[in-house]
Amino acid sequence: MFEFSYFFSFLSDHEYTVCFFSFIINIVHLLILTRKYMRTASIYVLLIGVCIAELYLMFLPLKQKLEEFLESRMKCPLPSSIFQIYISRIVFSTGDNMSRLSIWLCVLFALVRVIVLQKINDNRFQILSAPGFGWILIFFSFILSGIMSISHYYKDHIEEVGLCIPQPGCESLSVSQIYQYHLVISELYTFGNGIFAKLFFLSNGIFTLILPCSVILIIIVFLIKEIIKSKKKHIERTVNPHHMRNEKTTILVTILSIVEFSFLLSSGLIFIVEIVFGRNTLEIINYANISLRWIFALKSSTRCFLCVLFSCRYRNAIRRMFGFKDAIAVMNQHKPSMAPPSPSLQRSASSNMPPSSPKMESSL
Repeated sequence: MFEFSYFFSFLSDHEYTVCFFSFIINIVHLLILTRKYMRTASIYVLLIGVCIAELYLMFLPLKQKLEEFLESRMKCPLPSSIFQIYISRIVFSTGDNMSRLSIWLCVLFALVRVIVLQKINDNRFQILSAPGFGWILIFFSFILSGIMSISHYYKDHIEEVGLCIPQPGCESLSVSQIYQYHLVISELYTFGNGIFAKLFFLSNGIFTLILPCSVILIIIVFLIKEIIKSKKKHIERTVNPHHMRNEKTTILVTILSIVEFSFLLSSGLIFIVEIVFGRNTLEIINYANISLRWIFALKSSTRCFLCVLFSCRYRNAIRRMFGFKDAIAVMNQHKPSMAPPSPSLQRSASSNMPPSSPKMESSL
């Protein structure tokens, strides 16, 4: 049991390492997605929103580790000022917002793809594919998610402790005007035996985990049906390259949705266990949460590689970034020209041909 707890303690202490590598990969992913060539469809714009939200979440453990490192290098560290505490509250409340935002953007990413495929012949719904629609979805999702995160901000308030007491060996430091502050649970969250805190925890779990998990499962079913339908069309008749690219895009959306669903399902099960047994009451819940943070960082970084595997547009964007011609341009160079001959050539050819019979003319 000691080795088991030591292992998860090691994972918790070194969470910043996997977040660092995931942060670097997502920076590259964001650079590719923000190319003009990629910003042509709403699903890629939504991926930009997901990437930015998850970059912020990867930044938080790195920020915490950097602060710990800087504090350890200081001979006489000073307590956090009231301004630093306010900034820290805003940063972590924004993190709560970004966590919810990234999940719902993944759901909208899959939902837009399903609607576009279902209404592919209806021009009224093709506006959903426009990049501007993706930016609109990101904006409203950020606002709605931010409303819930306001409750996270007001869960505690700043309280003055008193004058700063110098640490041993720092007695010469002048701290007569330096006050200490700390965070305490707000009256709103302690009112009625913590009823508001329990309601926030329950509603946050439902809207952040349970509801999106249920919605994305339904969307995955529709996406799989679309893939099966597309495969049947391949058997019945030949499919042009454009349809093949559309099918690969649908496969990409499906795989990303399945990965997101697996993560939400695991998080949702832990949330239900916390409701039944209480938060931080079982050691296994803490171990599961540590594992989920590592899985989240790995999940976030794999999105870039999945786009490389299944998105032709994504690969072409990488080629263009390094000055290479994309695959479509290369194919067009090797494709025989189908342009009609010039009028002069047509006249010379028709003058050398014998007059055709009425039957031959009708057959042409």
